[in-house]
Amino acid sequence: MPAEQFLPTIGEAVLTPLQELWNRFLLFLPALIGAIIILIVGWIIAVGLERIVAQILKQIRLDPVLNRWGMKTLFKHARVDLETSDFIGALIKWSVLLITFLAASDILGLDRVTDFLNRILLYVPNVFVAVGVLLLGFLVGHLVGTTVRGTLGAVRIRSASTLGATAKWAIFIFAILIALHQLGIASTF
Repeated sequence: MPAEQFLPTIGEAVLTPLQELWNRFLLFLPALIGAIIILIVGWIIAVGLERIVAQILKQIRLDPVLNRWGMKTLFKHARVDLETSDFIGALIKWSVLLITFLAASDILGLDRVTDFLNRILLYVPNVFVAVGVLLLGFLVGHLVGTTVRGTLGAVRIRSASTLGATAKWAIFIFAILIALHQLGIASTF
């Protein structure tokens, strides 16, 4: 092959794939910019909602009530230094971020990532229900325990405190088992 034909053939062999790659990048660029914008806006909304929800829960004084009934102790046993309002706010933030990641992966055409995030997103309501069951069980358990202890103490039954604590912990354990079942963990119990 003569040298004057060899150089154009090499140039064409190198430039054609590079040009094709550049064209694909230009076609992909709007989707990438859209995904980045969605991620930024989603992050801002998620952080804002986290703060708003946590602040509303603090304003209605949920934390002191739950801490008085032992929620802070429960968090300390789990080695988590959080207030309940901050925990619920964080759940909301990560749920919104999950939706944001799902939208961004869908725009980018990442089908497997989208399917994975979709499965996680379908699980999120179970987490909210489990948290609600735990909070409600905690409140009811404390209320029933106090009521049993007070009622039996009023009629001067010596084991009033023990029976009140037993009633409270029975409800706590029942609520924990319901929450675990809702999450799909230990459903045989």
